[in-house]
Amino acid sequence: IGPRTLQRVLKGEGTSFRDVKAHFIRERACILLSETDLAIEEIARSVGYDEPNSFRRAFSNWTGSTPSTYRTAARAGGRE
Repeated sequence: IGPRTLQRVLKGEGTSFRDVKAHFIRERACILLSETDLAIEEIARSVGYDEPNSFRRAFSNWTGSTPSTYRTAARAGGRE
């Protein structure tokens, strides 16, 4: 599928590539935090952040909690 075709299809669905990518990154980060023992720095790199602090800030904006707090809550059985 070409880029323009993808753009049209996503627009027809009421979204964009940027939105789809952001959703994937958020979901992947949440999964890695709740299901692995990877360090926050490793998770940040694996989802495309060069700077762990940038990832921490973005994650806090997405979820309202820090990655560490999210991990603790997810493992305790209640996601924030």
